[in-house]
Amino acid sequence: MKYLNNLVIVVTFLALCSCSNDDALPPVEPSAVDLLFPDNNQVCQEGEIINSNVITIPFEWSTDEKATSYGLEITSITSPEMRKLIPTTDTKATVELSPGTQYKWKVVSINGSETAASEIWNFYTQGEAITNHVPFPAEITVQDNGNSTVDLSWDAVDLDGDISYYNIYLLDKNPPTLYKEKVTVTSIKAIPLISGKQYYLEIDVIDSTGNKAKSKTSFMVK
Repeated sequence: MKYLNNLVIVVTFLALCSCSNDDALPPVEPSAVDLLFPDNNQVCQEGEIINSNVITIPFEWSTDEKATSYGLEITSITSPEMRKLIPTTDTKATVELSPGTQYKWKVVSINGSETAASEIWNFYTQGEAITNHVPFPAEITVQDNGNSTVDLSWDAVDLDGDISYYNIYLLDKNPPTLYKEKVTVTSIKAIPLISGKQYYLEIDVIDSTGNKAKSKTSFMVK
């Protein structure tokens, strides 16, 4: 009888452990943080110039109480292969970059297998005087009107203030083909498309000296 009682206790204990493991709570989904510094679409005047090839830039973002760590991702806009990914548990990091270069950056909040990405900001690192800056990529907004039409709008910044026009590429295949050329407005209303199809959109920002910045996105039409 004593043996049976002990066996019952062991089986019960194992069952409780099994239930405890099965009922383990999944990771809490983190939230997207707010980017704080470097400022969006500006020349970063802070940082330490180490030499002609290296400048250190401080990055800061808000805290997400549900995140256990963060991933700071920095990419050269003109050379996307120049990409840095810095894992950290802090809300700031100092990173070595190239002077006089245009970058984009974001922060990914992480909790286990759950992640949330921030907005993407752009900036220039300070360096030798640049006679004409390349425009920053346009920020694109697609509004589905629910009637097989969409409204497109975009916002672009050039530090020299000399944006000349935009070229719009749009198609249900990737890469898209030219839809409108040398557009001087920043929105197009009621574009007729086919419901249920995915479309690819690219917008080139061209300044007065021919410098060009490209933005890409895709969307599904209702």
